[in-house]
Amino acid sequence: IKGYDPETKRWYHFWTTRDGQHGSLTAAAWEGEKLIATDDGDPKRRTVMTRLGPDQYSHGEEVDAGEGFKLAWVKVCSRKT
Repeated sequence: IKGYDPETKRWYHFWTTRDGQHGSLTAAAWEGEKLIATDDGDPKRRTVMTRLGPDQYSHGEEVDAGEGFKLAWVKVCSRKT
């Protein structure tokens, strides 16, 4: 679930998996075409969402293992019209 809270002026992303894992990420604002959300439980992990067009964005996870953030995985999401 992704959404914006106008009271806190922050973006939220909540996730779960089939095996019961769960977490949340928060971001302050879009930076151009990117929204960078930091993992609330682990600041060395973040999710980057990039607008690729009006109906498409990429969604990827970056991890900092001591050498700066590096891409762990990415997927592209499209809205059907």
